[in-house]
Amino acid sequence: MAGSIDYGTSWVALCNRALARLGKDRISSLSSGDETVNLCNVFLGEAIETVLSAYSWNAAKARVQLAMLATDPAYGYSNAFALPSDMVNIASVDAGGADYRHEGSSILTDAAEVWITYIARPTDPKALPAYLKRAISAELAYLLSTPIATSETLAARIKAEAQAALEEAIAADARRSPPQAAEPFYTEAR
Repeated sequence: MAGSIDYGTSWVALCNRALARLGKDRISSLSSGDETVNLCNVFLGEAIETVLSAYSWNAAKARVQLAMLATDPAYGYSNAFALPSDMVNIASVDAGGADYRHEGSSILTDAAEVWITYIARPTDPKALPAYLKRAISAELAYLLSTPIATSETLAARIKAEAQAALEEAIAADARRSPPQAAEPFYTEAR
């Protein structure tokens, strides 16, 4: 997870949305050091990455050609390619038809070039659509509910809200792409 990533002050509004769901006071920064701020810092990265790894978000996709590493894999493949440091999940890999394997922070393959589409970790919440911000703040509220909320009923309600927000975000994101054409196997199988 992203425990060591500094998400900066631009995420304060999202944290405040999560805290409001729990009936807690607003914070003014993520650096004040009080208990609530510390908890937001502990769980913010996890909330972001939990939501972003739950689906292949069109709104968070990036495309890049990977850089080949100087050190070849020990065996099995002739080349290794470095994955982007801001990658949360891989959406697709194009190794020119060659076999490949995702291991650690690399793609291993015999291909000479590799391109990927991936879900990128955001650096600023302003770059995210409202539905993703809502899903992240709901997930953050859920993660904060155990250490902050004293009511199991509230924690259960927040968990249900987080699941509903994620489902609504997936539906909203799916509407951003045109429908995919039917796969050709339908006609070939007849």
